[in-house]
Amino acid sequence: MMDISEIETRYRAIKEKQGRTVKDNTVKNNAKMIKKIVAGTKEKVWLDASATEEWVESPTNSFSKTTKRNYYSVMLAMANWEKEFSDGVDMIDEIIDGYVTKIKDLEKQIVADKQARKVSDKKMEQQVAPDMIYDIIQGLRENKHYIEALIMDILMKYPYRAEVGTLHYMKLMDYKKMVKNVGGIKNLQKNYMVVGSNKMFVSRSDYKTFATYGTILNDINDKQLAKKIRKFIKDNNLSSGMSMFGFSSNQELSRRLAYLTNKIAGISLGPAAIVKIQLSNHKLTDMAEVADFLKESSRIRGTALNVLQDVYLHSTKLED
Repeated sequence: MMDISEIETRYRAIKEKQGRTVKDNTVKNNAKMIKKIVAGTKEKVWLDASATEEWVESPTNSFSKTTKRNYYSVMLAMANWEKEFSDGVDMIDEIIDGYVTKIKDLEKQIVADKQARKVSDKKMEQQVAPDMIYDIIQGLRENKHYIEALIMDILMKYPYRAEVGTLHYMKLMDYKKMVKNVGGIKNLQKNYMVVGSNKMFVSRSDYKTFATYGTILNDINDKQLAKKIRKFIKDNNLSSGMSMFGFSSNQELSRRLAYLTNKIAGISLGPAAIVKIQLSNHKLTDMAEVADFLKESSRIRGTALNVLQDVYLHSTKLED
């Protein structure tokens, strides 16, 4: 079976052939998606449109329209690689056209759902009051799930995606040295919780929209949350550079939170659902304050302002 490095090489090659520059994080994340569908189907599944469709549309996977579009997009890239760099594949143009059609159809559905403010039954179920989230956090601590409790505390203050689970603890002085050594924050590759004696901030360079927004920094200004983070670091004897929470991927954290929240409260909540609750229930006094809050939230999350406006003002989905 093709290894991940070969998939990354092919994905980068076809994008560069098409005149696009892709960031390392984008290549890695899309290669993981390709590897996942190959593992669930067969080698070179992108050349078998019916096998691809069967897997992507499977009720077992239960993918959103956006996720389905993303899988068809990476399959399209691999099919295009075959056309450009292999010795010839039967009906390759028809295969490519099929993926393009799938992607366009899903794009239309996504736009239509957004315009209609459509929310699935599952998303409606997840629209709970913040008090329930804090009850779940208390339940997590009572059952000694301290890691997940702190992550949910963080998500109820700052609108990160699931990359919050991959944060590495870093002392401020060590972080400054690292930034200098790599030639600036734009060259960082990981996500960090940076802690100094009087300052704490998060630095994220490994997240979904890095190619658009680059490394994002935001201060942890909430004193109670900062206190919990410092206590967690001390209680777990974390050394500078260590993984804070021990999650190796975004998917691992999402699955863990969904399992534990369902176990405690009967509702499966991932990072996106928790952040939506945080955003849509934020109490603000006037439109100027709303505008400032949403602008800063979109900057921290690394997403378009209009996306968070829809979340705040309407019952609409927040993308993973």
